[in-house]
Amino acid sequence: MFKLSVKIIISLFAIWLLGLIVFIVFSSGFKNDYLYIENSIVLTGGNSRISESINLLEKGATSKVFLSGVNKNVNKEDILEDSFDKYKDHFFLGYKAEDTRGNVIESEEWLLNNNIKEVRVITSDYHLLRAKVEFKRSLPGIKKVWYGVNTIDENFFNSLENWKLLCGEYNKFIYVLFNYGVLS
Repeated sequence: MFKLSVKIIISLFAIWLLGLIVFIVFSSGFKNDYLYIENSIVLTGGNSRISESINLLEKGATSKVFLSGVNKNVNKEDILEDSFDKYKDHFFLGYKAEDTRGNVIESEEWLLNNNIKEVRVITSDYHLLRAKVEFKRSLPGIKKVWYGVNTIDENFFNSLENWKLLCGEYNKFIYVLFNYGVLS
């Protein structure tokens, strides 16, 4: 009985590890485009997401940016710093979301209140797959263009903290797949 339990545990771990490798492959090297899409949503929480939205504004690839999940003690001036005067009228802040599901609810409210039919969703590459699943159930009439901020590179794997982040995100991804019935 003990040997069977060990074999089951090893098998489950091997399946999880294989899934993690596939997750990393599909999360890294995401190719983004700079086609003009008037409205963009940034799911706050990861490095470089906000600076990437400013980059999209500078390239003329978007003109309105909604930041979902902003810390209640932060305002536009804090976020935009030196770019405040130039972009203050292009940024809209949402303070309700505390997690990815909350980002979906908050973003849905902003999109519906502004009668938006197409949006670019900006998040970190490692967060993109889970965000897609979370958004899939909501906003069926709104076209979503996915934009993954590239954070996974050859140096990413040199840090134990990054491995913890990636494994945690993979586990959350598995959870939402089962929770929303994608795998059940």
